[in-house]
Amino acid sequence: MKKKRFIVLFLCLFMLMLTAIVLPIKENQKKDLKKELNSKTDLKVNSEFESGKKKVSVIVSLDENQTLDNYNKSFLKGKIKHRFSSFNGFSAELTKEEIEELERNFKIKRITYNYPIYVSLQDSVPLINATQVWNLKFQNTNLTGKGQTVCVIDSGVNYTHPDLGGCFGSNDENSSCKVLGGYDFINLDSDPMDDHGHGTHVSGIVSANGSIKGVAPDSKIVSIKVINATGAGNFDDLVAGIEWCVNNATKFNISVISMSLGTDCQIDPTSCYNNFNSCQNDFPSVASAINSAISKNISVVIATGNNYNTTHISSPACIQNATRVGSSNKTDSISSFSNRWPLDMLLAPGDNINSTSISGSYEINSGTSMATPHVSGAVALLKQYLSLKNQTKTPKDLEKYFNESGKIIFDPASGNNYSRIDVFSTIKTLDDSPSINFSSPTEINNSYLGRNYIQINVSAFDLNFDMLEIRLYNSTSLLFKNISSSNSFFINYTNLSEGIYYFNATANDTLGGTTNTETRFVNLTKPIITIISPKNSTYITNESLNFNFTILASDLIVYNFDLGSNFTTNTNTTFNISDGQHTLYVFSNNTFGNISKNVSFYVNSSILNLNYSGFDGDSTNLKISSYEEIQNISNLTFEKINKGKIVFNEVVNLTNDSIPDDNLLDLNSNVKIEFNRIEINSALLPNLNKSATLTLYNLTFNNPRILKDGSVCPETICQKVSYSSGNLIFNVTHFSVYSSEETPVIFLGGGSGGGGSSQASTKTNKTETEKQVYFVSYENISKGYTGIFNEGDRIIFYIKNEETGNIESYEIVILLLEGKGSFLSFFGKENKSLFILEKESLNLKINDISELVLTANTIYNKTINLTLKEVRKPKENKLESSNKEVKKHLDKKVFYFSILMILFFILVVLFIIIKIIKKRSLLKALVKNKKRKIR
Repeated sequence: MKKKRFIVLFLCLFMLMLTAIVLPIKENQKKDLKKELNSKTDLKVNSEFESGKKKVSVIVSLDENQTLDNYNKSFLKGKIKHRFSSFNGFSAELTKEEIEELERNFKIKRITYNYPIYVSLQDSVPLINATQVWNLKFQNTNLTGKGQTVCVIDSGVNYTHPDLGGCFGSNDENSSCKVLGGYDFINLDSDPMDDHGHGTHVSGIVSANGSIKGVAPDSKIVSIKVINATGAGNFDDLVAGIEWCVNNATKFNISVISMSLGTDCQIDPTSCYNNFNSCQNDFPSVASAINSAISKNISVVIATGNNYNTTHISSPACIQNATRVGSSNKTDSISSFSNRWPLDMLLAPGDNINSTSISGSYEINSGTSMATPHVSGAVALLKQYLSLKNQTKTPKDLEKYFNESGKIIFDPASGNNYSRIDVFSTIKTLDDSPSINFSSPTEINNSYLGRNYIQINVSAFDLNFDMLEIRLYNSTSLLFKNISSSNSFFINYTNLSEGIYYFNATANDTLGGTTNTETRFVNLTKPIITIISPKNSTYITNESLNFNFTILASDLIVYNFDLGSNFTTNTNTTFNISDGQHTLYVFSNNTFGNISKNVSFYVNSSILNLNYSGFDGDSTNLKISSYEEIQNISNLTFEKINKGKIVFNEVVNLTNDSIPDDNLLDLNSNVKIEFNRIEINSALLPNLNKSATLTLYNLTFNNPRILKDGSVCPETICQKVSYSSGNLIFNVTHFSVYSSEETPVIFLGGGSGGGGSSQASTKTNKTETEKQVYFVSYENISKGYTGIFNEGDRIIFYIKNEETGNIESYEIVILLLEGKGSFLSFFGKENKSLFILEKESLNLKINDISELVLTANTIYNKTINLTLKEVRKPKENKLESSNKEVKKHLDKKVFYFSILMILFFILVVLFIIIKIIKKRSLLKALVKNKKRKIR
């Protein structure tokens, strides 16, 4: 009976121990699950942490009452990447513990995953009838996008491309450059130069104006770079880019934002949608940024993506207020690759579109990325049209007009109809009153005419045109009113007397619409003369003085000096005259009579001597005629033909040098321009110590570098502009002795595994002065790069770290070649000295996922044939890794449980042994007692 009780007791204790171990585990799991389900953090963020990531990039939306200033004193200080203005929030890369602390201490609306984004002519422009629109004139202006700016959010733009203006406006809204400015959110500077190519191609479709023409060729571009050189980016930079466009919309007159990018449905199917609600719920930060643009009447045009998906489109095209664009081909069928869905969506040409290339030429690409800028350019044309008519329409209005006026295309794959835009038809839809414009040879407003007639030419545009009326007035009354049923009307009013006249015109349509031109005035008058130069002043030379003038309403211009011989001219000219006092007389006449003017001046050529005979007849532009001018010379140029040239970039003052009292500016001794050498003695000519652009002619180098005083010139002083056909052009900040030499570095594109790599690989007998530096790209290192190297050669190579996205540089130096072996130095995160034998391979750890394998193929005659190849470790499956962690955790639990069970059994056995011993001792005592009783 006692034995049974003991077994029951043992089993109870065992069950209690098992429950004590297992139950807390399950309770903790329930608590964690409950905590995750109640969290305001997206499941995608949690899954990133579960996959093993220590930090995750997120976008945080705060309660409206919270301010970001609160965070400066918190654990988030220094970790915030972007602070957003379109909603109360920020982006940062945080650990799980930091997110949990964030939720505990602050009022959070939402924490969303910072999704990655990817970048997803000219017969296409006539296809949407943009070329017809260019021929339309409203208020003397063709509809070409003039006055409108498109903010292109992409990989940047090669603004040096001639079809894109060839220059950069540096965020000056008054710049004449096509690319006015922008911002680079990848490199955090104000120079959005394209290093991928996608943004340049897209910008050309919008606005190119050269050998090819974009949809809106006279529009301007603002470029926002959020895509890196590999074609990838993140949503937080995209949100910051949209906000940049919105915040600078007034400054640059931005009317449309164009985004040929988005999530990839193949890489992450959960980031693509077939309805608005789910999309906006998952991307509230992007929705807020887009809505802020819409609130300022800026259209946001976005590509749907290129994943052949007939039911879902990528984000952020799925945001409700966006204008989403799919691709059609040139036969007006929907492109097979184009994503589409059952809701509203525009189509535009996206197949085989020729546009500007990052290389400076042109290239053909396909995708919804190419369709999107067609619509963006079309929006710019519509915005210009509406602006000229003093009208405004919302982005949704414009989208509606595009849908209603476009060509309907049926998509059999999805069973839906979509509208391919026709911008000319859309403008006709918007037409609600006639347009009217003056055209040549209409008299220019506020012009002065020396004749007795006025010409007026008017043209009108309207689908329901009725008639034109032209009216001419003098200063008191209406003189003439003429009517024509033609939409182009020319009239010449003759035999008019001297005086001021006014004219205007009106266009009417059959629906009762009326449009008036501006009222212009002209002055029929005698000539009006203004002498600009010479002035009543003293001139320091008697050679090439300038005669500059303006004469209004003139037929004939005659001048003379001191009432001497007469000369006729129609333009500004120059003259020579002796020292002394002179008077210039100018006469002019026209239909209404004649008029004269005169000016007196003094010439004294002995005030200052300019000695530059040392240039041996080569050119300078020392074209100065007055004492005032010599103090303020712009674009001063010295040049020796076939030797060199100096063009000063600052205003130069030549009134004195280091010896001011001798009245001699000694350029002959102190300015030297020779072959491969330019010098100005700054000590003796301090006023010439200015910034300038220098050119060295007829150099024979392959790749020259700039020298200052015989040493390599730092970039803070010398900036290379170009080198072509032996001519090296560079900028300098001040003067010294400048020359050039061959750059002792050869850049090699690299080879492929198992083969030679470049021309330098065959150089096996280099001298001490021929030691080379080899640059090898990460693409070629991943394939395998083989070269032949000498002692002292350096190999600089690059490896792409896939985990961080950064390009990392490393270096190997060939130190010593001895027999069948070679000593090398490896410079990386850990510097190492290596020794490698012929036919031997060495493995070097680069980072957590890459190794560099060095193989010495041959070592012979002081050369080594060496192969470098990156070998990547296979990426561990995140789920398997997670399972391993779980299994490891469980194994620990089992181990501890086993130890406890063993201890428990030991205690039980000891308990039983003690019981047995006690029982035996008791039996022995009883036996002894019985024996005593028997005795």
